[in-house]
Amino acid sequence: MAERATISGKRLGIPVTVATTIVGTSIFATLGSPQQNLVRQIGTGLLSLAAAVLSALHTFFNFAKVSVQHKAAAADAACWAFPWARCCW
Repeated sequence: MAERATISGKRLGIPVTVATTIVGTSIFATLGSPQQNLVRQIGTGLLSLAAAVLSALHTFFNFAKVSVQHKAAAADAACWAFPWARCCW
């Protein structure tokens, strides 16, 4: 379960980073042009909205913390199941 949370965090975190990088670059690229394309503006706006939603989900679910909690729970459960193991001392 901990690995699943780590993978889910990366599945959301990487697209957020890529999307915000593209949006930031697009905004700076269009600042210098006198004539801006409407399709490019709409696409940049939608990508910015998607990045904001993904970022909010990534923050809300906090997969890194969930992963640490699952690893701690697994270690604790192992100590209860195998009290003679050295990791429990």
